[in-house]
Amino acid sequence: MIRIAVVDDHPLVREGIEAVLGCQPDMEIVGYAGSLQEARKLIATKNPDMVLLDLKIGDEHGLDLVKDIRARNHECAIVVLTAFFDGQDIKRAMDLNIKGFLLKEALPEEMVAAVRIVSKGRSYIDPDIMEEILNKKKDHGLDQLTPREVDVLKAVAKGMNNREIASNLFVTESTVKKHISQILSKLELKDRTQAALFAIKNGIVHL
Repeated sequence: MIRIAVVDDHPLVREGIEAVLGCQPDMEIVGYAGSLQEARKLIATKNPDMVLLDLKIGDEHGLDLVKDIRARNHECAIVVLTAFFDGQDIKRAMDLNIKGFLLKEALPEEMVAAVRIVSKGRSYIDPDIMEEILNKKKDHGLDQLTPREVDVLKAVAKGMNNREIASNLFVTESTVKKHISQILSKLELKDRTQAALFAIKNGIVHL
């Protein structure tokens, strides 16, 4: 059973979440909070497995709650709910090791999927948010890569591992690792999966 606390100051949003998640056999909503103060008390008393968190709660910012949660070593997963894409907020959230990002306009089945995926320790990023992230990177990413880094990026997008890339490009595996590290840093990407998505989105490789 996934025990969920909902932190959002909009009654209609709460009702919508209740309607979607309340009927799932593997989910239980343990409480609601409309402010960060209420949320701190709720998390301390109910110890939920997951918090569905609105980024904007009145004049407060939801990520301030996440800092408190991390400081107190609560192990609960976080799924951020947001009405619109804000690149800075998403970056700050990722820095706090938040794995779930969902737009409030998401379909019910997307919300259910996000909760189940994040509860297993995996990441879920709303497709519309991911598209915005990739579009923002498109304009300033590729020109930073060297020709060799582009070759490595193509190979990553094709699903090749480091050994295969090294063999294909006649370099060592350690060199491949350095190239991948540079690619992720220059494109501000988190991992190989995001790098592969970037390559496909930008037409670097066609699958």
